[in-house]
Amino acid sequence: MKIYSNLKHNLSRLFRSISKFFAGKKEGIIAGGANNDPAGTITYLQIGASSGYALLWLMVVTTPMLIVVTQMAAKIGIILRLGLARVLKDYYGRRIAFFLVALVALANIFTIGANIAGMADLVAITVNMEAQYVLFVVLVGLFVLLFLLRKRYADISKFLFILTPISLVYIITAFLVKPDWHGVALGIVGARMSFELHYWMLVVGAIGTIIAPYIIFWETTAEIEEKKTIKDLKETNSGISWGMTLANIICILIVVLAATVLGGHGGVIENIRQASEVLRPLAGDAAFGLFAIGILASGFVAVPVLISSTAYMVADLLGWRAGLDKKEYQAPAFYLLIIISVMVGILMNVFNVNPVQTMIWSQVAAGCVAPFIVVALLLVCNNKKLMGAYTNSRSANVVGFLTIAIMVLSIAFFLFDILK
Repeated sequence: MKIYSNLKHNLSRLFRSISKFFAGKKEGIIAGGANNDPAGTITYLQIGASSGYALLWLMVVTTPMLIVVTQMAAKIGIILRLGLARVLKDYYGRRIAFFLVALVALANIFTIGANIAGMADLVAITVNMEAQYVLFVVLVGLFVLLFLLRKRYADISKFLFILTPISLVYIITAFLVKPDWHGVALGIVGARMSFELHYWMLVVGAIGTIIAPYIIFWETTAEIEEKKTIKDLKETNSGISWGMTLANIICILIVVLAATVLGGHGGVIENIRQASEVLRPLAGDAAFGLFAIGILASGFVAVPVLISSTAYMVADLLGWRAGLDKKEYQAPAFYLLIIISVMVGILMNVFNVNPVQTMIWSQVAAGCVAPFIVVALLLVCNNKKLMGAYTNSRSANVVGFLTIAIMVLSIAFFLFDILK
């Protein structure tokens, strides 16, 4: 009995330690999970299908960039207790704030609509009602909306946290398909440049997926909602490092998976069913069903984050009361913004759009917006009047400026290829 009692006690302590470890890193893990949304996953699959392992270096290079940028966003929320939009308006002027919020809001709504499109397409195919695709767009949009309206922040964050591990299915499958690991290593350490339009479009799309503007605004707000204080900053940074590293490991393995299964020689993914073939080595004929579960789960992590971050930043900018922990009558304008974001996302898909192409182009749009937001973060995080002793370190600034340089050069090459 004593042995059993000691074992039970030790297991209980172990469980509490693991729970405490992950609970302290919840926001970082949620943000990392939201980064691998349906639009992002499809973009990574397209990168692998068309470019093979050639762009893996980008995923590795952007990992420290993603971590530093997200940590800056979290630090603003913890130190200033204000959303990024409010900080920009109060200290850098309304014009700059309105310009940046408008850019991110447009990119967010485009991505909301794209993710709803992908999720609806999956559901329609699953129930063999593809002709009623628009109906499922409406149903998926309304389901997400009702979820946000009926749940409080604590419930929502817990739900998002639980769903994030489903992305691990891509990790398992990537090892099962036995990729060319020598080719993978070469793709990671050797940057191969190309001046084809498709190449730079995917580079910009990958950047827009990895360093998504909406994640920056969400992270600032999430720390406020969680009522984090300065003493939580170290734990928060650790959570972000874990969450974002895991997110980028998953994105690398999604690219490896697509390159191995779908060819990696200029292939184009035309539809959701074709994309689901990457899971056939794991699930056989059940590949589509498993893929549907993975995409829908990531969608139900990312879309609420997208919608909420859009509503938060607009409400912050206009000085409206906001918060998922508030009742609808306590923050009516905030919840109206949530409803508008979903409705515009739904209306986008009334027209005959290709869900796969819509998802990829939404990430390209986000990639074009991202450098403006990183510049804003650097301005705020290096302002001693605002941040006091918590201004950026030299290493954070080096990574920040390198991030902007890579983003701007990628966009320049992309635009050059479009115009030539």
